[in-house]
Amino acid sequence: MNSNLSSSDGSVTAAMATAPESRVAIAIAREGGIGVIHKNMPIERQALEVDRVKRSEHGVISDPIFLSPDSPISEALLLMERYRISGIPVTENGRLVGIITNRDLRFEKDFSKPVGEVMTKENLITAPVGTTLEEAKEILQRHKVEKLPIVDEHFNLRGLIPIKDIEKARQYPLSAK
Repeated sequence: MNSNLSSSDGSVTAAMATAPESRVAIAIAREGGIGVIHKNMPIERQALEVDRVKRSEHGVISDPIFLSPDSPISEALLLMERYRISGIPVTENGRLVGIITNRDLRFEKDFSKPVGEVMTKENLITAPVGTTLEEAKEILQRHKVEKLPIVDEHFNLRGLIPIKDIEKARQYPLSAK
């Protein structure tokens, strides 16, 4: 642990086993404080809770969760539930080939089917590396989408900007980053 940690509002939570882990840490971080995940759980669960906090809002997510077109729908649903997200980029050898969202899955009954068969792959809305949050917001609003994959000149996935992260940045200006 780094002893040089600071928070913009001076709040630091205790590592309490009775606190609801990532939810409290996220709430405290949004107000500029530091939330602590307690250690009274298996290491895998600790890692999941920390990952939830880290992914809760970034503006630009530089290491987004992604799937391959061959991944089963069941894996997409599991990741969406685990990380509380509504869509996942789909890549093939790092190259963006689609995005799978709740809307794509809403009426799907065969969870063994590959995501490549149901994902959105036509007319993908993307932005280049270096896109600002203001530019991203404009693109998201213009195209009425909630997630903006960031791609390089070869269409390799380099990041993701969800509209809810842009909205949270405005709602929680003191948020710990």
